Amino acid sequence: MSKAKPRKCTACDGGLEEGFLLDRRRGFSAYAGEWVAGVPEKKLLPGRVKFLSKRRLEVSAWRCTKCGALQLFADDAD
Repeated sequence: MSKAKPRKCTACDGGLEEGFLLDRRRGFSAYAGEWVAGVPEKKLLPGRVKFLSKRRLEVSAWRCTKCGALQLFADDAD
């Protein structure tokens, strides 16, 4: 995640703390999630989708310190 921006919870107006959703793939590899533009286009293999030619943004997950709600953001790079 790049620069943290102060945010407020849309459910209760509480403060938010930044984090991320962990994408665990086979083995011990782990990645931060990404938002991908458009609808998923399936590949030949089951459960696989095309994404390399699509616009992608890193997703930040913010958790409300008051009510626990999660909010996801995919901001354009500054």
